[in-house]
Amino acid sequence: MGMKKPVIGFAGMTHLGLNSAAAAAARGFEVVGYHPGQRPRIVEPGLDEALRKHAKRLQFASSLEALSRCDLVYIATDVPTDDAGKSDLAPIRELIAGVKGVLGKNALLVVLCQVPPGFTRSLEMAAYYQVETLVFGRALDRALNPERFIVGCADPERIEHEDDGACHGRLLSDQLRAVAG
Repeated sequence: MGMKKPVIGFAGMTHLGLNSAAAAAARGFEVVGYHPGQRPRIVEPGLDEALRKHAKRLQFASSLEALSRCDLVYIATDVPTDDAGKSDLAPIRELIAGVKGVLGKNALLVVLCQVPPGFTRSLEMAAYYQVETLVFGRALDRALNPERFIVGCADPERIEHEDDGACHGRLLSDQLRAVAG
């Protein structure tokens, strides 16, 4: 009997989150996509077709509670940035706080959105950061066929020895291998 595929959650159904969710569903994962209120319309080659084709594995919700059954949750919303290139991280912190409130005991949190160095270190929880490399016009293809996974964490010792003794680093590694196919 093989390892059960994890249920993967994506918080933030903007360009990054929606393309990433569609790619995970295309790889055979059950996916939960959370976005407060109405999900925005995202235009990206192949995205609408992928969402239709894999609709049975995709659940979209406007309630954070939907993420409570996920084994792995990505914070995957686009980061608001002003005309001077300054990012507003307050909405990202609020989203993380909300997700943290519903995250299962053994679930992993991965920040996928573009945040500055040191951001995950400032969080008061075990979290990973994964570099995203999506490009407008090629986002779905790059999410389906990543050239590499770059994942880090602020404190590997803390993450590997959480309350229940589970080695989250190994769990994340196994889950990323499963996502990569």
